[in-house]
Amino acid sequence: MKQMTFEEFEDRTKAVVRARKIFTPHLTKNITEAFAIYQKVLAETPRSVMISSKEGGRRPQTIVDQFERPLCPECGEPLFLRIIKIPKGPRNKKGWKSCWVCDGPLCCYESYSKLDINQWLARLKRRNEDGER
Repeated sequence: MKQMTFEEFEDRTKAVVRARKIFTPHLTKNITEAFAIYQKVLAETPRSVMISSKEGGRRPQTIVDQFERPLCPECGEPLFLRIIKIPKGPRNKKGWKSCWVCDGPLCCYESYSKLDINQWLARLKRRNEDGER
């Protein structure tokens, strides 16, 4: 995903605000639907409704996908590694650097760790070439 300039960010933000102001709560209560309607009806510049995080290139999660991830102890789904960039201090009192999170629909398992991404990659086993475990 390319990085937006300040002007592009400002334009997108104003478009979302206009969509909310015009279409919610009159037509819909969902901002995504309101923005999609705004794009179809009123927008001069086409904008995507959703920005995919998978388009980010070699983000930490796409790197971790090449390794065998631990399974959730509650539901058995593979866990996702979330990087914590907040330094140790008032907002991160214990100094956590990462968190394994379950993305299951009914599960909310989280396991915090003081290991960073490189330390986790050194511990995890790499998947086969075809992506299988």
